[in-house]
Amino acid sequence: GYPVRLVRQGRYLHHWSISNVKCGGVSATLELKVWPRCVELYLKSPDAGTNLAFNHLKGNTALDSIAASGYTALSYCVACSSVSCELEAVTVPSDCCPLGEAQCESGPQAACSAPLLHQQSSADTPSVAVVDAMTAKAFKENTAAGTWPSEITIDKFLHPAWKGLDSYFCAEASVMDQLAGTWPTSGSRFQGSCVPEGVELVASSGIGKKESHDSRCTGTSKAYIMPLVQTAEAGTPVSGCTLTVTLAPLASIPVVGLGHAWQVQLDAKRERGLLQNDQYEVTVQNPSTETRDVKILFHIDTPRGVTGIASMLRNVSTHAPSGYHVQISKNWHRREDWGAIPHDGTWYSAIVELQLPPQSQFVAELLLAYQFFGSLHTVSHAQLCLIGWGSNGLWEQVGLGAAGESITYEPDMQQRRNMVLDTRPFLVCQMNQPAGTCVGDVNTTGWTENHGGSDFLTAVDASGSYQYLTNMTTMHVSNGPRLTNATYTAETVDRAVRVIRSVSTWSANDFARHLHSFHYTVQKDVAYPRLAFYLLGGDWYNYIENPKFAYGSGSGLIKEETDLALSLARFEYASNYTKVECEGHPCWFSLLTGPSQQSTHFAHRGLIVRRWQARLGGVDQPENAGFSFSIIGSGWGKQSL
Repeated sequence: GYPVRLVRQGRYLHHWSISNVKCGGVSATLELKVWPRCVELYLKSPDAGTNLAFNHLKGNTALDSIAASGYTALSYCVACSSVSCELEAVTVPSDCCPLGEAQCESGPQAACSAPLLHQQSSADTPSVAVVDAMTAKAFKENTAAGTWPSEITIDKFLHPAWKGLDSYFCAEASVMDQLAGTWPTSGSRFQGSCVPEGVELVASSGIGKKESHDSRCTGTSKAYIMPLVQTAEAGTPVSGCTLTVTLAPLASIPVVGLGHAWQVQLDAKRERGLLQNDQYEVTVQNPSTETRDVKILFHIDTPRGVTGIASMLRNVSTHAPSGYHVQISKNWHRREDWGAIPHDGTWYSAIVELQLPPQSQFVAELLLAYQFFGSLHTVSHAQLCLIGWGSNGLWEQVGLGAAGESITYEPDMQQRRNMVLDTRPFLVCQMNQPAGTCVGDVNTTGWTENHGGSDFLTAVDASGSYQYLTNMTTMHVSNGPRLTNATYTAETVDRAVRVIRSVSTWSANDFARHLHSFHYTVQKDVAYPRLAFYLLGGDWYNYIENPKFAYGSGSGLIKEETDLALSLARFEYASNYTKVECEGHPCWFSLLTGPSQQSTHFAHRGLIVRRWQARLGGVDQPENAGFSFSIIGSGWGKQSL
C-alpha cells in the first residue's frame, strides 16, 4: 500500500494515517486528525526504547506535546474573540490513548474516559448517553408486563460458542420469533446442564434468526444466533436443555473519549438482518455556562450491509429530521497477504458535530437505515476508505439498498482519470452466478456487473496534456436515506476553468437514477483541441463492448446505430456524429448493451439532458439551445458519448 493513507473525510473530520515514517532511526506511524476548529497529531512506534517528540522546524524548540517512550501527541484548537483568533495548545493526557484502546503502540494502552478538553474543565464537559431504542422500548414494556421469560428451552446447540463469539441453537419458533431482535439485554446470563464446561453464555446483544441453519433443526424448531461476550470456544453440537436466564438491567452503550470526540461503539446487530433498521436514542447534555461543540463518532466494526447504510439524526417522537448533517466514512477492504494494516477491514463511522447552548440538553434518535427506508430502498452516499484495497485517495460510494454499490466517484481522478467510476444497475440478477440462473429479489439485492465510468469536464490542450483538476473541495449536503447530494469544486491545472460538479441519487423501487449537474466558468482565453462538458462512457473505464447507440428527444427515437464502436480507434471521433445539434427537448441518449453481454450486465445506460444553459463568447444562449453531442472511440471496441 501507499505510505499516506486517507482514513476518513467529510463535513467534520479529515483523518490521515502516514506509515513508515522514520524517526530516531525507527519506523513510526503518524496519525493526523483535522476537525473544523481543532487538529490532533500523533506519532507512535512499536519500539518503546525510542523517545519521540515534536519539535519546531526552526530552533529545535519543543512543541506543546507529551513525550513518552515510543509515543508522542499534540493538539491545537482555534480560539476566537471579537477581535482576533489564536491557536491554543490543548493538553493531551499521558495516562490514556486518545486514538482508542491499545492504539498508541508502545504508548498508553487504556482508552480515555473523556475527549480532549479545550477551554473547559472536566466538571463542565458535555456528556453523551446512548441506548438502543428498540431494546429500551421492548425492555420497558415487557418487564412491566412480566412477559420476558426467565427460562428458555433449547432443542439443540448447533454451536454452543462458535469461535467463542456466537451461540447457534435450535428452539421452538413460536416462542423465539417473539423474542428475536430485542431480547435479551446485553450482559444477560444463560445457565443449564447442556452448556459445555468452561463456556459462559453471556449475551452481548439480542438473539436473531439464522435461516441458513434451519435445515439442521427438526419439527417446528428453527435456528437462532446469539452474539456472546468472548468466552471459551465450543463448536461441537450438543443436545439441548432448559436454560435459566438472568436478565441484565438495561444499560447505556459505553462511551469513551477519542481525541476531541466522544466515541460510541455500536454493536453490529448482525442477527437483525438487512430488513430491520437500527434506532438509538442519543442524549447530549451541556452543563456549562458556555456554548460547547460536541463531536460524536458512532462506530461499528464488521457492520451488516456496509455497502449501503444511511445515517440520520431525527426527532424521537415525530421522526422529523433534526437538520444536523451526519458524515459517513467506512471501509470493507483487507489484503490478507499484506498482514494487518491500521484502519483496514470492515467498519463504519457516522460522525456529527453539535453546538449546544449553555446548560441545555439535546435528545434525538440516530437511525441506521439498511435495505429499506419506508417502502423504498435506502440510498446512501459515503466516503469509502481504500486502505486494504491497493490504492489510495478519496473515493466516494453510493448504495441503493444495503447489498452492493450503485455508483462511485473519484473527485481527484487519480486511478482511471474519470470522475465517475463503477456504475451498476439496480434490481437485476446478481453478478458472478452460473449461466441461466438469476439470484436476488427486492429484499435480497446484491452486487451487479460494472458498466464502467463517465466524466464531467474533459479538456486536452494542444500539447496533449489532460487538464486534471486541482484545489478540489468536497461538500456533502445530504447522505440519504431518501436523497443524496454532494458538490465537488475545483480548477483545471492551467487555471483556465473553474469547475463545480454536483451529484445526487434518490431512493427507488425500480431502477437507479443519478442527477449530475455542472457549472463551468472560463476564467481566461484558452483553446482545447479536445473538449467535452460531459462523457457517458469513460475514456479509460468503460466495460461495455461494441454497444449500440440510440438518441432522441421528447418526441421519440431519432436514430439508432449498430457496430459503430468497432470502426473507431481510441479518441477518434465518428465522422457522422461530431458536434451534432440536439433536435428537440429534452435530448436523450443511450449506450445499449450488446447481445454478448446482456446475460451478465442485464441493463443499458442512458443519459437525459434535462436542462442546458450557456453564455458562449459573452453571449447568453437561449435555454436548451446551442447543445451538441459527439461519439468518440474509447478503445477495445467501446465508445463514449
